Amino acid sequence: MSSTTRTSKLTPHAVTDEDALNRICAIINRDTTAADARAAVAQIIASTGRPVLPVCQITARVEPGEYELPCAIVDTGVQGVTVTVHQSLIRSTGINIEIDTDSDAELETLTVQLNDGLIFGKEQHTN
Repeated sequence: MSSTTRTSKLTPHAVTDEDALNRICAIINRDTTAADARAAVAQIIASTGRPVLPVCQITARVEPGEYELPCAIVDTGVQGVTVTVHQSLIRSTGINIEIDTDSDAELETLTVQLNDGLIFGKEQHTN
């Protein structure tokens, strides 16, 4: 495969996930450079209509918090950003949601929405 990749005009979702995986497997098993393989795989993924972006490994756990009340802790997958959800100690039926960051750099990555309304950060567009 040459170092330049030809592109074709495909309609969104022109390639099924199964077909894309088959094509990607064929590329991986081919004798080609890493750069050519990356370009070809990116083109295949784009032809499925799916975005190509880094994925945060988000995990959650529940453990006893203050006064042994349940507390949900979400590791956002972004270094230095943690979300904690727990029962309010002031209003017994209330819920507190806390977002903790290690620095202003992490704070700049946050967008907070409530009921589809922007509370903090920059407007997010998915289209």
